[in-house]
Amino acid sequence: MVSVLVFSMSACGGSDEPQTGLVEGRIDEAKPFTVQQALASLEANGSLPKLDRTDALLGIDSNEDGVRDDLAAYIDSLPDTEVQKKALRRTARAVQSALEAGESGDVKMSRMAVDKINIASACVFRAYDIERIAFDKSQEMQKLTVNTRARYDVYLRFNQSMSGIVIALPRSPVCA
Repeated sequence: MVSVLVFSMSACGGSDEPQTGLVEGRIDEAKPFTVQQALASLEANGSLPKLDRTDALLGIDSNEDGVRDDLAAYIDSLPDTEVQKKALRRTARAVQSALEAGESGDVKMSRMAVDKINIASACVFRAYDIERIAFDKSQEMQKLTVNTRARYDVYLRFNQSMSGIVIALPRSPVCA
């Protein structure tokens, strides 16, 4: 007896070709859309945060606190406590420093960014009582910060430059 297993795969992304599917948070088979239109629609209805999707690596940080304005606005909109929001801002700032290090190629700068990410992660885990929530929040900040191809490519270079290094986790980070 011969068994056949068939996989069907589909992908979405980079193409500006009209497609049918998700419009304003729902499936609508009659309306074509591009990826950009789908993102705009999901941002408009609140399903996704409104993010800077330009190729500018560091985005806009008008108050120069190390957190892109779009991420700061998103964090401020969350129902989380002020301590939790502070930990999320710290995480966004740490990932942003990894982007700067990845762009520069400076190993010392990358090492400092790793330390910042580790401390920020420890602070998120301290701020949220449930480990799974803390993990998800840390991952979300990473994804929202590294939200374009240009940022992803630089973040990948940063991670590759740190491959194989030994990292010590902070024993008792100052999260204030």
